[in-house]
Amino acid sequence: MRSCVSRRLSWSSWAGCIASLAAIALCVSASPAIAGDAALTWTLATQNTDGSAIAASGPTSLAATRVEWGTCSGSDFGTATGQQIVATPATTYTITGLAAGVWCFRAYSRTVAGLESAPTNAVSKTILQAPPNPPGNLTVAALVVYQFIGTDDAVALLPVGTVPAGTACDPAQSVNGRYAVPRAAVTWYGNVKPRVVFAQCAA
Repeated sequence: MRSCVSRRLSWSSWAGCIASLAAIALCVSASPAIAGDAALTWTLATQNTDGSAIAASGPTSLAATRVEWGTCSGSDFGTATGQQIVATPATTYTITGLAAGVWCFRAYSRTVAGLESAPTNAVSKTILQAPPNPPGNLTVAALVVYQFIGTDDAVALLPVGTVPAGTACDPAQSVNGRYAVPRAAVTWYGNVKPRVVFAQCAA
């Protein structure tokens, strides 16, 4: 999902020689993300605000897009903390290493002569705090392994075998405080050999 804005840009003329630039649309991927990146895309202005076409070359042609990012003030841009000049004709830029929080972004058109438009409206993106890593070096503390059996009202533990002390546990798979262990390490009690077994583990 992307959030996009389009704003008509304006500036004061420089030595009375060029018209102000017209609209530029800026988009940012709007879904909250844990990774501290924001991928921005935009469309280049093709007209000046007086309706004339932007020149393909020369001092009044587009030279770059200046991308700016920083804090938000409500739905508006707050204080800038970084910027990047992206040479035309590029229309994408990815900002990396953003800390957790809500970030705002805006962009400006810049001509070969160095004149710059007013900014777009702000777009924002939420960077989520990264979760902690799972515990490390998780191994079996109790040797009995279990199959979990669900009933209408409860979950029952059925002992199905044992594993050696120190068998590695999988911290990504747990049920009721017990963790999955490799089937290959199990000495089975009988013919009941479930595909997933669990043991009490400790880091």
